[in-house]
Amino acid sequence: MCFNPDKCELHVTHRTRNVIQSSYSINNTTLKLVPSAKCLRMIIDSKLNFNEHVNDICKKANTTHAFVLKTQEVVQ
Repeated sequence: MCFNPDKCELHVTHRTRNVIQSSYSINNTTLKLVPSAKCLRMIIDSKLNFNEHVNDICKKANTTHAFVLKTQEVVQ
């Protein structure tokens, strides 16, 4: 099994202000540093803050709720 460096991202999690800056590479391709990552349906940012995850869940719930309301209007 081979890694595809174009599909890989680097996510650094820390609780301090002074983050050690370093770069990682696979097959001489430097990985892109991302501020947040989605893993097992959870969005985790670099400071272990779940605000982005909660906002994403609320957005999906509101979309589903709007769909149910529209469907209910059509049925009645």
